[in-house]
Amino acid sequence: MNSDIDQLVAATITLLGDPETSPEDLERRVLGLTEDAMLARRLIDWIPETFAILLVTHMGKVAFSGTFSAKNQEGKWVEINTNSEPIHASAMRAALEMLHSGPRESFERIVSRSSIFAVVNKALNAGEAIDGMTLSGPAFIGIPAEVYVGSQES
Repeated sequence: MNSDIDQLVAATITLLGDPETSPEDLERRVLGLTEDAMLARRLIDWIPETFAILLVTHMGKVAFSGTFSAKNQEGKWVEINTNSEPIHASAMRAALEMLHSGPRESFERIVSRSSIFAVVNKALNAGEAIDGMTLSGPAFIGIPAEVYVGSQES
């Protein structure tokens, strides 16, 4: 399954990094790649957040919590280890390669879609230092906690 995930991540990265891909086109094309609406949602949501985690932790002495949040069927937020999401590991490998080798413009377009990057960018623009910051993982509204079978609540 890892090679399948790696291929889907690579194809989605290409779409996310293309300035000609509209949000509607992105949704349609990633769904066409996966034929699974939840997997498409996970790819579209996870890749930018993963790219941002990598970038921010390279910008300064920033720690990452290693968790993310999703709501369960009862509407309760559940904290889940990022290792529960194979897209995260695959996207991290791709992001590291792209950060060092490019294309830089595509990397920046992908990161700009991230909520984590938006928060850190806002802090930096307000004159805040990021060294010593601990970054909480993203909270995914469109991905239910039940996707991550066996995930543990914190």
